[in-house]
Amino acid sequence: MNKHILPRFGNTPINDITSDDVDVIKMSLACGNTRTNNILSRMRGVFKLAKKKQIIQNNIMELVENLTREVTVINPLTMSEVSLFINHT
Repeated sequence: MNKHILPRFGNTPINDITSDDVDVIKMSLACGNTRTNNILSRMRGVFKLAKKKQIIQNNIMELVENLTREVTVINPLTMSEVSLFINHT
């Protein structure tokens, strides 16, 4: 929040923030999709609480979609390396 969100929205009243504003920030973040989604999650929490406390009427974060998670395939050893390891242990 301190690094990505507050510099952009810190002085903006929460009622003035639109889903389009959040989408612009979302697309400008120089980090991976998982990290971006984590940042959006914090914003969702703020807007959810603001709606619960009746500070805002509409939770605009309900209109902001997460980015697709990156799937990392990890293959630390080949099958021949696994066989070699097993044979030596």
